[in-house]
Amino acid sequence: MKPLFSIDITENKKNQQVNGSELITARITDECSENLSASQAAYSSLNNKGKLSVWLEIVKVLAGCFGFMVVLILLPTAITIGFGAAFMSAPVMSVIGILSLIGWGVLFVLSKVRKIQYEKTHNEEAIIRSLNEAMRAAYAMLGVPDSAENVDVLMFRYKTKDGEPIPVDTVYQTTRYINLDMKVFVKDGKLCLSDLSNLYSFGIDEIEGIKTVKKRIFFPTWNKDVAHNELMYKPYRITLKDKVYSTRPYYVLTVKHGDETYGLYFPPYELSVFERLAETTAK
Repeated sequence: MKPLFSIDITENKKNQQVNGSELITARITDECSENLSASQAAYSSLNNKGKLSVWLEIVKVLAGCFGFMVVLILLPTAITIGFGAAFMSAPVMSVIGILSLIGWGVLFVLSKVRKIQYEKTHNEEAIIRSLNEAMRAAYAMLGVPDSAENVDVLMFRYKTKDGEPIPVDTVYQTTRYINLDMKVFVKDGKLCLSDLSNLYSFGIDEIEGIKTVKKRIFFPTWNKDVAHNELMYKPYRITLKDKVYSTRPYYVLTVKHGDETYGLYFPPYELSVFERLAETTAK
């Protein structure tokens, strides 16, 4: 069985080819892709908000802490014998403390200047509106209806053993599984799944069933508008620890397309959607 949207690294650990290209029935144009990429990059910049890099933020905090610590240590002495005498009593510490405070001040001012520049050059509402329009254009080009539902499907890298795919940990991922947010709908007797670049389709009559795998999965993001610990997701006992989500079991929808059998892997909170659209039940 070939897992859909996953990568086989049995023979080549550097393989990046995602399974399922044979099922692609529509693609967005290069122009649409470029517009979407630009909108996504602009949206990603919103998270930065003109902040300093992580390393500069660390340097600023350390410099500030050390500088103010030196001031607090020398202040009682300075009050008693004067600042000049206090400086001479510990010249090395005093110089390092002064330089630390200057460094902190420079970085503090730089962060404020960058924030002001960011606010002048970034219209957050316009950027979000542009991204939404780019996404709508991509889905429209792929023929995805407004009524299509959002579902998570699982992607992973794997090795084949005795003909079966075995998910493996790799340096490319923080978790073994990645939950992709996709659109799903049925059209002309076909089950269709779409990301923002491609539309994948296969016949409802090609679906063999849904298999339950009683193992725990870990994934890095939560794609739903409703939080994982809200009432509607309580039955799935989804946990969050160290910024990693976890639940069990997971499911595999198997599809016989031509001479190949594919497996569509998905988390338990999507079972009802796939059972309804695929016209089958899990076993």
